Amino acid sequence: MQELLDIDGHQIAVLGFNVEKGSLPFIFIHGILASVQFWPPVQTPLIRQYYTWYALSLPGHYPSRFAEGFDRESLSPELVADIFAKAIRKLVGKQRVVLVGHSTGGFSALTIAAHAPELVHAVVSVAGFASGVWTGGLGIMQNLARNGASLGDGMFESAINVVISSKANLNAHLRLYAADAKALYNYPKIDRIVERLYESAQYLEASAMLPWFSRMPDIDIGDLLPHIAAPTLVVVGDKDPIVPADESYRIAKAVPYANLVTLKGVGHLPMFERPNPYHRAIQDWISFNL
Repeated sequence: MQELLDIDGHQIAVLGFNVEKGSLPFIFIHGILASVQFWPPVQTPLIRQYYTWYALSLPGHYPSRFAEGFDRESLSPELVADIFAKAIRKLVGKQRVVLVGHSTGGFSALTIAAHAPELVHAVVSVAGFASGVWTGGLGIMQNLARNGASLGDGMFESAINVVISSKANLNAHLRLYAADAKALYNYPKIDRIVERLYESAQYLEASAMLPWFSRMPDIDIGDLLPHIAAPTLVVVGDKDPIVPADESYRIAKAVPYANLVTLKGVGHLPMFERPNPYHRAIQDWISFNL
């Protein structure tokens, strides 16, 4: 199923799978510039077969929309946690969930776990972060977004529009995320994934991305990490060109019940660059912790 949840005026997209199973539900949150369509083609087989799971959208990512009149300065960890907690409660009531997030989704999962511990059974952070300072191509876009309305906003909008102008450009943009580009583009489902992502990306609004790119460099949830009581799996590629691997090492060190899996020679997209070790790490962790 796909639907839009109204959360205090924000429209949040959700896809639901295996909802009839009634099992412990998993909530998957994608990264910046992606969409709920990111997760279905890369879902871990164990979860795909046996568990209820939902793909939940970052606010502002089409078809999700920020509330009318949303001020970029309002974006904060507290707001992210509040929106997601309310959305999750609409989906599963008071039932606890396993949160799985990639990149900004990983940040979001950790933030929810810190602010709404009663809702969270376990957490998986894939290439996640506590500090929102990005590097590489996304770091350049952050700098553009922070240069002010007279210059930076226009340049940022142009950069976003180039990325989403065609499937070919979106496909090329993925190269910025990978350490092993050969493995990325040899991934059997990469064309299908680009097709799905483009279906949403072509409607992305640069104005909705500005809050994320301009505000995240000032956000750090490091002081919240020691308060996360849920078992946590941290998966990271040691050559991540977008979010330094040190961010995941920091998370694994600070969260009390965290396990760290480092994938060698891998960048920001471990599910594409090393799919078998990535899925094995998640399945082994689930078998041990759930």
